[in-house]
Amino acid sequence: MQRLFEGKKTAYNTDELDMKPIRLPEDMISTHDIARVKVFFDSETLLYTTKMIKISRRGYKQHIRILCITSERLYNITKKNPYPKEAVCLNQILGVTCTPYKDGFMCIHTNNVHGDRGDWLAVVDHPCEFITQLFMVMGRDNNSDGFLQIKAQFTHRRRFVGESMSIDCTISTVKSDNFLIKKTNFDAITIYTP
Repeated sequence: MQRLFEGKKTAYNTDELDMKPIRLPEDMISTHDIARVKVFFDSETLLYTTKMIKISRRGYKQHIRILCITSERLYNITKKNPYPKEAVCLNQILGVTCTPYKDGFMCIHTNNVHGDRGDWLAVVDHPCEFITQLFMVMGRDNNSDGFLQIKAQFTHRRRFVGESMSIDCTISTVKSDNFLIKKTNFDAITIYTP
């Protein structure tokens, strides 16, 4: 998947191609073990797990979660008492957008299905590895349809339960010494990134 990132994403490094199925800190391993038993369907195979910082769609608050890719779904699992906060079937994922910088910020665009609250905003430690794993699970061997977008400015879609209307929100990136996510107004955030 070198062709997806080389020259486009500064977090991509050809020296770090050692992909691992589990990318969790020690304090999250026990939560992961519990989740493996009580969260997934019998028909699913757990393929990849990583720590993520989930960014809420309304107030853009950050929450530590476990992000899992199975053979059928993508899961956002809570850290304290492992249960799926959200799950999306792989065939409901419309695409992934990430910034061209070293941060692990990404937006997972989803279909508008019943009960869905909108696109997922997250920060992961190994964004190129996660996206490569997602491509492999989905059986994608190229990006000819633009499923992966690498942009400094893009939008994400936010939906509210009980409302039929979606809101498109703007995400902009600014080069900075430190990583910071700042809400600029109700429907826009700026990511300050190295």
